[in-house]
Amino acid sequence: MQRLNALPNTGDATALLRFMGLLSAAYQDMEGSFTFPTFSRYLFPVSTSHDMETFRSLMPHLAEACSGEDLAVKSFQRNRYTVRIEWIIPRDKADALQTRIRESTEEAVSLQDCLSAYIVTLLNRCGKTPINKITNAASVSLRRITC
Repeated sequence: MQRLNALPNTGDATALLRFMGLLSAAYQDMEGSFTFPTFSRYLFPVSTSHDMETFRSLMPHLAEACSGEDLAVKSFQRNRYTVRIEWIIPRDKADALQTRIRESTEEAVSLQDCLSAYIVTLLNRCGKTPINKITNAASVSLRRITC
């Protein structure tokens, strides 16, 4: 049998999925299809000065860190026209919205898709320039929703 960490595509989620499968199989007195994970950590080699010079221009945001004071100034400048809004939607209302939207389309829409579309609809009611498309970055398929 292959070891779990020697298999291709073994990220944290895959390791957890396979471990849960083994746990379920053990609970049902069945034989699992994978051995238990080793959880050994891969240690990356320390970068040499040659590597640092070679890749510095490709990743300046990692190579040239700002001081804490510079970061505070940049953060203030970037966020001075931003206001934090905390909006609580009761779960039953969100589920009702999702049910209503699912009834009007054949596409599989997540709760996040529904809430995003609802917020865009509200913004379009009071904004000068309408938002016509949004992209849900949290969605696996990165589908575009037309409002």
